[in-house]
Amino acid sequence: MIIWILVLIWLLIHLNIALFSSRLKKRTIESINVWFDPLPFERSLRLYKLLGVKKWKNIIPDAAGLFPNSMSKANIGVLTSFGRKRFILETKRAELSHWLQILPSPIFFLLNDPFIGVMMIVYAIAFNTPMIIVQRYNRFRLMRLKERHHKHDLFIYKGRSSKM
Repeated sequence: MIIWILVLIWLLIHLNIALFSSRLKKRTIESINVWFDPLPFERSLRLYKLLGVKKWKNIIPDAAGLFPNSMSKANIGVLTSFGRKRFILETKRAELSHWLQILPSPIFFLLNDPFIGVMMIVYAIAFNTPMIIVQRYNRFRLMRLKERHHKHDLFIYKGRSSKM
């Protein structure tokens, strides 16, 4: 019985924080931009290759399309400049949502014995960390792509052929 109550509480936490995150304005997300910057060891993407993120990231469901103001990553055209910017914004939104979903886990100490409280923190970290990793991996890859396309666009803009 207690397990179902815990599951229901977690479901409410996940859905409410995801809904809250989906309603955040772009300027709000961008105001905490430093949180989303790559750490020095992330810039090369070696860590993500070591974790094999590319192999397992597609099995994680994308629930973004379920909430207002957010967009399923599958519906964003990353081949356009606008699409890349929007995708990067959505990875920030999703990452923030998953960090926020970890924060309430200590409340379970108020409702349960310490062992269950610890297990709820372990659950929160184990459930959300892969999502955070995927968001960071996708964002850093897109930032590299965006930079490459920007340099390419500048090269063409200066009146030179891209075949030079």
